[in-house]
Amino acid sequence: MTCKGDMMRKLGLRSGSGAVCVTLVFLAAALIGGRASGQERVFVTDGGNTGDTLLVLDTSSLPTITPIHVGTRPTGVAVRPDGAFAYVTNTLDGTISVVNTALNAAVATVSIGSMARPRGIAVTPDGSQAYVANRSAGSVSVIDLSSNVVIHTIPVPGSPTGVAINPSGTFAFVTKAANAQVAQIDVQAVPPSVVRDIDVGVTPQGIAVRPGGRFVYVCNAGGGGTVSVIDTLLNPPLVTATIPISNGPVAVAFLPDGTRAYVTRHSNATVAVIDANVTAFIKAITVGMSPSGVASTAAGDRVYITNMAGQSLSVIDPSTNMVVNTIPMPGVNPLGIAIAAIGTPVNTPTRTPMSGGTPTSTMTPQPMLSPTSTEQPTRTPKPGHGPNSMSPHAAPVAVCIARCRLETSTVSDYLACKDLCPRGPKPTQTGGPS
Repeated sequence: MTCKGDMMRKLGLRSGSGAVCVTLVFLAAALIGGRASGQERVFVTDGGNTGDTLLVLDTSSLPTITPIHVGTRPTGVAVRPDGAFAYVTNTLDGTISVVNTALNAAVATVSIGSMARPRGIAVTPDGSQAYVANRSAGSVSVIDLSSNVVIHTIPVPGSPTGVAINPSGTFAFVTKAANAQVAQIDVQAVPPSVVRDIDVGVTPQGIAVRPGGRFVYVCNAGGGGTVSVIDTLLNPPLVTATIPISNGPVAVAFLPDGTRAYVTRHSNATVAVIDANVTAFIKAITVGMSPSGVASTAAGDRVYITNMAGQSLSVIDPSTNMVVNTIPMPGVNPLGIAIAAIGTPVNTPTRTPMSGGTPTSTMTPQPMLSPTSTEQPTRTPKPGHGPNSMSPHAAPVAVCIARCRLETSTVSDYLACKDLCPRGPKPTQTGGPS
C-alpha cells in the first residue's frame, strides 16, 4: 500500500478496486491492551464545521478505519439493532444519511428540512423507526425505516437535542436544551405524541436510559453541571437524584449491566464515572481535549470516548477505569459515536394492510433479556419492520469522495478531485413533513 502526503502517511488509502483501507499508524509504546471483538464496529461522526464523514472502526488495538461520505457536519449516529444500517444526522444539511454497513456506503438520504438542524437520533428496539431531535425546528421527526420516509413530526419546542428510547420501545425521551426539561413521548400512540415534560437541570444535552428501563440519566451542561436521574415508574415520572458533575457534562452511556454510567465532561478533558446503584460520582478519568460522545461495547469490557478538539478516541477499560488506548484521528473532529455488532440476526417482518389501506407491519417477537418487574414499565412494544437494501453501486462513488476529502487540503482541490469520481447512481432522497 502506497501513501502520499502527510495525511496519506497517517491515513493510508488503497486504490484500484474502489475499496478503501484506512489504517492508523501508532507508536508501539502507546498501545496498551485492546482486542478485537469479532464483528463489532465503532461508528464515529466527524462533527467539525466542514466535516462530512462517518468513520467506521473495528475494536482491535490497531483498528482499520473506513471513511464513509455523508452530509455536512454529521453529529449523531445510531445503528439498527441488527447492525445492517447506520443512521447519521447531518446538522448543516438538515438530512439523515442511511449507511449500509455491509457496503460501507451511504445508500439513501432522508430530508428533514434545511433549517431543522437535526442532532440526536435513536432507533426503536424493533428496528422499525428512528426518532430524530431537530434543534432549530423545535420538533422530533419519526422516520419509517422500511421506506426511509418521515411519517410523523412531533412538536417539541425548546431546542430538542438528545434522544433515547427505553428497552421496551414504549417511550422516547428528548432533552429540551432551552427549557431545562425532558419531553416524554408515547411511541405507541397514534400518532406518537408528547405526554409530559419533566423538569431537569440547566441546558440538558445527552440522555440515556439505564438497562432495565426504569431510570433515565440526563446530562445538564449548564448551571455548574449536573446529571439528573429520572424515575419513570413514578406517576408522573420525576427527578429523584441530582449528581453534581462539573465542567460541562454533555453525553452519558451505561455499561450493559447498568452498574456504571460514564459521562463526558466537555470543558476539562475528563470522563466522570457514576456508580448507578447508589447514584454517586466515583472517579474522573483524564482523556483527550473536549470529550463529547461515549459508548460501551456489548461485553462492557471497553468504553470509547470521542475527543472532538483532541482529534482522537480514548478507550477505557472499565475493570480498572483507566485509559488503555488512544486512537489518533488526524484531521477529524470526532463527535457522535455508536457501537454495534454487524450481522446480528433478526426476524424478517412482513407487512399487512390495515382497514382503509394504511400500511402497517407485523413481526414475530424476538427473544430478549427481561428486566425485573420493578425496573420495566409493562407495555407491549408495537411491531415494526426494517429498511430495505439499496444499490451496491453507490459504494465506489462514496469511497472516491471520501478519498478526495482525505487527500486534499483546499476546497478547490477537493472539488476538482470529486469531479473525477465515477458517476454512480445518486442516493435516493426521500422526505416527509418537517
